[in-house]
Amino acid sequence: MADKVTIVICHYGGDFVTSDDGSMQYKGGGAKALDVRSTTTLEEIKSELALELQCETSALKLKYFLPGDTFTPLNIVIDRDIQRMIDFHGDVKAVHVYVLRDDIVDRDASLVIDYRANKAVVGDSTSTAGPTSAPQSTPRVKRLTASTPSGNSSIPLLSSSWDKAIIGVGQEFKSVKEFRSALGKFAIAGGFHFHFVKNDSRRVTAKCKNDGCTWRIHASRLPKTPLFKIKKYEGLHTCGGGGGGGSNRHAQATKHWVADVIKEKMMSSPKCTPRDIINDLQRDYGVELRYHQAWRGMELAREALQGSPLKEYDSLPRFCRLVSETNPGSHVVLNTTDESRFKALFICFYACRFGFNEGCRPVIFLNGISLKNRHQETFLCATSIDADNEMLPVAFGIVDAENEANWLWFLNELKQVVKPDRRLTFISNRHKELMKVIPEVFPDGYHAFCMNHISHCFKLEVRGGFSSEVKDYMIRHLWQAAYATNLSDFEKEINEIHRISEDAFSWIQQSQPHYWSNAFFQGHRYNHMTSDVSKLFEEWVFALKDLPLSKMIHQIRCRIMEIMYERLSSSDKWETRLAPSAEEYLKNDAFESRTKQVLCSSGDHYEVGDDNGISVVNMNTWTCSCRQWQIQGRPCTHAIAVLNHIDRSPYDFCSPYLTTDMYRLTYSVPLTPVPEDDYASSDGEQTPLQPPLLKRKPGRPRKKVVEPVVEVRSVHCSRCGGTKHNKLTCKEPAENLPLPEPNYIPLAVKLV
Repeated sequence: MADKVTIVICHYGGDFVTSDDGSMQYKGGGAKALDVRSTTTLEEIKSELALELQCETSALKLKYFLPGDTFTPLNIVIDRDIQRMIDFHGDVKAVHVYVLRDDIVDRDASLVIDYRANKAVVGDSTSTAGPTSAPQSTPRVKRLTASTPSGNSSIPLLSSSWDKAIIGVGQEFKSVKEFRSALGKFAIAGGFHFHFVKNDSRRVTAKCKNDGCTWRIHASRLPKTPLFKIKKYEGLHTCGGGGGGGSNRHAQATKHWVADVIKEKMMSSPKCTPRDIINDLQRDYGVELRYHQAWRGMELAREALQGSPLKEYDSLPRFCRLVSETNPGSHVVLNTTDESRFKALFICFYACRFGFNEGCRPVIFLNGISLKNRHQETFLCATSIDADNEMLPVAFGIVDAENEANWLWFLNELKQVVKPDRRLTFISNRHKELMKVIPEVFPDGYHAFCMNHISHCFKLEVRGGFSSEVKDYMIRHLWQAAYATNLSDFEKEINEIHRISEDAFSWIQQSQPHYWSNAFFQGHRYNHMTSDVSKLFEEWVFALKDLPLSKMIHQIRCRIMEIMYERLSSSDKWETRLAPSAEEYLKNDAFESRTKQVLCSSGDHYEVGDDNGISVVNMNTWTCSCRQWQIQGRPCTHAIAVLNHIDRSPYDFCSPYLTTDMYRLTYSVPLTPVPEDDYASSDGEQTPLQPPLLKRKPGRPRKKVVEPVVEVRSVHCSRCGGTKHNKLTCKEPAENLPLPEPNYIPLAVKLV
């Protein structure tokens, strides 16, 4: 592998062209072939390209496509990306790389860019609208300028290069659309307004909006061709316009013009906002937009780059079939309505299925992610943890809402991909729906609540009348109660809360602690008290939520493929028996075990003493009375003390799910790319799949996820302590009011 030479063909000087289906092609420019080995660095490649292109290496950006994919170019940022690109392409003889330059912003504004780079006076430019042999009959237009932030000099606007878009009689254009576009750009560069006298597919006549002005242009289509030619042109503005002045708001700055100008920015910065577009066009083109203009322009640009949102579901049936063909063993289910509308989609790639069943702990984190996008989909995801406590996606689904019926459907599909003999532990927020459907689908499984969610609900309960220090004190004891491994420790922690608030104590008792406290929970969650593991997948989904559904799934597949490859590659360098995180924990516990004393033994039972008392270790059942061995899956400090006493290795008593071998097994099956015709088109023999019907809710759509609350918090009166009213409506006589209790912080808090 070290001696393998890969031919990398570097394309430069061209442009990415997006077709109607969203696929991309690189057209134009030149190319340079390079010999790349596994030891070749990114800087070496950039240096050779910089010599070819006469530019700085820092101005170059390299991109490539995965095999079979023409939708999403991937960036080459570090040296490791080069090796990853070569590995992804396997035995392919040549790999194509596309070179972009930061120092080229707009082909039409090359002279302006050169001005900004060299701080020299801009000379005459040539027409960019189309070929022409006509003499110039336009009076010279004054260039628009914009002040620099320092105010000491002026920089030509990018639109100043458009003052040659219209030259004169005889100039030809490829179509009427191209002529209208050139005419609009010319008006923006000149700072004047016009209106159409005639405007159809055969002829276009326009004149200056100012009454009495002689500026006028007429063009018509050439016979038997789509070409458009300027027949008459009077380029002099007798109204005084056309000199680059005028209002910053321009009638020709339509949503189509905005979309055409910002396409490149939308490709490089897909997360830009309408406000960003407004500021950029004001700075670079001197055009002031309203918010709705920028927003509509962005929608058109996004549709041009990603395809029509009305067709984004068409390719899903084809995608499901291709995933099953390229990744045998995958479980893909697409549900539709009788009217051929999308209803739900479930996806479990075989690589993820194998990785979970063979290498991951029997723990699944469930999460619902509301996208708040055009079609209001909701992602239902199931993730797990590998030997190094990293997230592995098991399966995900797309449904119309997070409700009991959809969770029941999702878990029934999930049941088809997990081993039937595994007793699973599910960790999720405290959803009523999940509390009902998990026991129904997995009667032998366990269900635990995420402690972050419990803590959040607890904060809502204790929000009245307490200082932040007191609230933090109670929440700290709530977490300690969750980590408590026996009933006495649990009661000790919640009694500290009871001393401060009777309501908070009652809430804890009614919150079903057997779902979240180690003292009562019977399942095995390997000390994972929250569902934070699934946040990485949630970040992926939120980052891609503006993409069409097919491209969103494609991006998720690519990211899963990348992390599986990266993790398998990185594990080749591991030399420890356990995965790094488990190895670190075991070393820390081994260091702490030196303070433990093995007192006596009886067969496989050992008593171990420390400052907290005596713990009993059973070497036969791999248990300890402190319960940490059972909870963590690795020997606790008491067990390590016993193992050292009997001269045994702690590694022999760790769960196999924590080992390096199990980690490598998790990622041993690769996720195979889908071929090039993946989502590009729908199956012609099938009825096109339509988006789901939506009932728009009144008001502005929410962007922030609303945390589910199991029970409604009752209103309490701070005057009398009663319920169902507040102090403003309290009718209790003053003589019947209880004496106020001191709002104090226990001594333990003050000492801390």
